[in-house]
Amino acid sequence: MRSTATLDKFAKIATVFIFLLLLFILYQILNRGEEPVTIYRAIIDSLLFFVAVFCFFYSTKGYSIHSGKLVIERPIGKKVISLNKLKGIYDYQKIEKGFTIRTFGNGGLFGYFGYYSNDKIGRFKLYSTKRKDFYILDFGKEKIGISPDQPEFIEALKGYVSKPDAPQS
Repeated sequence: MRSTATLDKFAKIATVFIFLLLLFILYQILNRGEEPVTIYRAIIDSLLFFVAVFCFFYSTKGYSIHSGKLVIERPIGKKVISLNKLKGIYDYQKIEKGFTIRTFGNGGLFGYFGYYSNDKIGRFKLYSTKRKDFYILDFGKEKIGISPDQPEFIEALKGYVSKPDAPQS
């Protein structure tokens, strides 16, 4: 089973804005003429370019399920997560959210990924293309957020939720 992952409106706007900013900076560098380039300006320009490239390579392009594993497709490579310890799947929009903060991650450029923290859910990793419309996969100690476009993908994942052990008689 495979699902695409398309960017939400905010992520599209943020991505276009950052690219226009990078083009403007590049134009300023090339149109500078005889003016010397300061080391600070060069560092800042390089850092902005590096951040944009980094965000592209780690952005989520889609999801698939193969042999009991969730595969998160990214340009830099696939992130493979075993589904054998999946305890539950929760719709982020339907749970009591509380306050969410990005602790180390990206919040708009090519999507939303990295480490986030929520006072109700706890800490979780996000591999999403949507800011609010995603699902939390609960693996016990680890929680992961994903945002597949096709609802059938979540239904397929629900088949991997581990059932509580039957009482012994």
